[in-house]
Amino acid sequence: MKKTLYLAKEPGLGVRSDLSRISGEVTIVDCNGYGDYYRKKGYNVISKRKYFELDGTMRFDVVIGNPPYGSGANDAIKFINKAADFCDDIRMVLPLSMRKVSCQNKVRLDLVCVEDVKLPDDTFPGSIRTVRQRWVKTNTPRKKIPTVTKHEDFQYLPYERRSEADLMIGRTGAGPTGKVKTKDFQDYSPEHYFIKAANQTVIDNLVSIESKLIEVAWKDTNGRPSLSKNDLVDVYSTHFDKHEEQAQ
Repeated sequence: MKKTLYLAKEPGLGVRSDLSRISGEVTIVDCNGYGDYYRKKGYNVISKRKYFELDGTMRFDVVIGNPPYGSGANDAIKFINKAADFCDDIRMVLPLSMRKVSCQNKVRLDLVCVEDVKLPDDTFPGSIRTVRQRWVKTNTPRKKIPTVTKHEDFQYLPYERRSEADLMIGRTGAGPTGKVKTKDFQDYSPEHYFIKAANQTVIDNLVSIESKLIEVAWKDTNGRPSLSKNDLVDVYSTHFDKHEEQAQ
């Protein structure tokens, strides 16, 4: 008999529709305190705490559902990684940010994403954008996606040395993310990037790609955007390193 572990939040229409189509033995992981509801419907129910205590002695054919996401998809990633302890086939509705390199690299390397489908923007209320992903366990671990966080044209200064910075680039937050400020940035919080540029040309270059940095920061994200160092260096290199190569 097929054994399914279903990660459930509130028993809304989508959850009820999913459960009506699942055959075999179904165990519900109560992620949001609706365990009694599912028990009355006749399902096996375990708590979220119990889920993270499971090991390979209890096996499931498939783990599906819509787990809690957490900031930066960190909670969702924990659910994915744990599922691989007792299942080789993981199918979940996840935040759109799971497409980001930073999130992909946090998923355990013996899992490979074999399906990634963006769901309609109105699938969930509150502008929560999501994807449906399927991760399968493999005996050939994948490699992390390479990231580059440094560039010879500029350096990141610690917050304590922000007075020496030529500019600030917003790292997170709906307002400042991706914006490039060359003055009046001393009162911004330590979470942003305070940058010392090699020369005025580099400063001008960074200012010129502000719109691209904002675009990248908002791509594949929900609510609170963020700009990683890899994003920053990638956009900068794409626009200016090639130009330098062509000139040589």
